[in-house]
Amino acid sequence: MLEPMTPTPDECGMTSIVPHTALILSQINNGGDVSMLVAQHKLYQASGQVRMGSGEIIGPERIAQIVAMLDENAARHASEHVLPAHVIAHSADMVAWHVPGKRRPMFFTDPPNPPESMQVAWPSLLFLARGNRLWLAALDSDARPDADTPLYHAPLMNHDARNGLCFGNAARPARASLETMRTFEAAVFESNFSHCNGGNHLRYRHLNSASQSACDSTHLGFYRSIAKRRLKRFPARHLLPLNMTVADFLKTGSNR
Repeated sequence: MLEPMTPTPDECGMTSIVPHTALILSQINNGGDVSMLVAQHKLYQASGQVRMGSGEIIGPERIAQIVAMLDENAARHASEHVLPAHVIAHSADMVAWHVPGKRRPMFFTDPPNPPESMQVAWPSLLFLARGNRLWLAALDSDARPDADTPLYHAPLMNHDARNGLCFGNAARPARASLETMRTFEAAVFESNFSHCNGGNHLRYRHLNSASQSACDSTHLGFYRSIAKRRLKRFPARHLLPLNMTVADFLKTGSNR
């Protein structure tokens, strides 16, 4: 038997809240396999108390309907706001935004050598955060991209286009939102780059294909060279095509 839980209309600003349904999640352990079972129970009020009726197992389609209903209700009561100009796309658990290139510090760590920092021209970047994960792509100009804008591999260490950013010990937001964009950015711009992930992301010297292997020293050498030249803009000729547009990137990100 459940404890009374129905607030009065006065307590809710003339809104009556009536318990209706309970969802019970059960975990099924079958050897090494773990699955979840969801049962829906009707709630009844009797003698000032809430009682739970027998349950009915519900499938993925009904669960999806309930989630959609809750999302719709949340959206209906959410406060409206104007999106920042650099935000490209936004949903309940995903946000994509554009950060124009500029000269910033870049940090490297290569034990047993001491940490190294230098001022370099960063490329224009497209950030795509979903949940607590982050993917990056580069652009060949600082203009705000549209759906058909071609993208390039982000020429950075600790990242690859398929698996996203390796956060290491950087702060990692619990979820993607407009409020956590700056924390995601800090995980990139304040990161200590230490290793190349997922092949090559740079067109430099002998490197001209994503299928090639890029050693850490090559990336470090490239950024040392552009730091020494005091370039104000990242040289676009060193970007390696990602072979997808912004729309492709967003679609791929929604399926990750």
